[in-house]
Amino acid sequence: MKVVTLMENTACREGFRCEHGLSLYLETGSHKILFDAGQSEAFAENAEKLGVDLSQVDFAVLSHGHYDHGGGLGKFLQIHPKAPVYVSRYAFEPHYSANGYIGLDLSLQDDPRILPVAEETVIAEGITLCHLHTAPTDTAGLTVEEDGIRKPDDFRHEQYLMIHEHGKKILISGCSHKGILQIVEAFR
Repeated sequence: MKVVTLMENTACREGFRCEHGLSLYLETGSHKILFDAGQSEAFAENAEKLGVDLSQVDFAVLSHGHYDHGGGLGKFLQIHPKAPVYVSRYAFEPHYSANGYIGLDLSLQDDPRILPVAEETVIAEGITLCHLHTAPTDTAGLTVEEDGIRKPDDFRHEQYLMIHEHGKKILISGCSHKGILQIVEAFR
């Protein structure tokens, strides 16, 4: 399996952009996957510099409904006119931090390529989207708005990508808001 970091908080070389957020390009033996789309279009600029052709991706996955993982989604939808994008059915709920709105661009939620999923979903042979129904270890002051009321975020919009390849399980997680140790133990 090949993993290429397209966006992260730091850059390994001059000439590459960095920002708070995440975007990974994953290549299994049979699929090309975009996992998260960073905070802006910068992930696509880095992809081009790294020789990653986003128009050849089979599908994309957003780990959760925060802008720093889905802010570049609009750019991906422009680059790739056909690839489905798997999101949690809760991804487009309004999410906030103490500084304001941190959710996804709501104008994208009705795009027919956006595929909301609620439970474990097999995307392709050996590739499954998983959800964890446990409480987060710490909400870090993040909230979600439900029926006009903000409450502590339970991160039900967080999902994980499980890849089975060559007899091994590979778990891909974005922010791991529910606690990486709790997540790994749940999928052990």
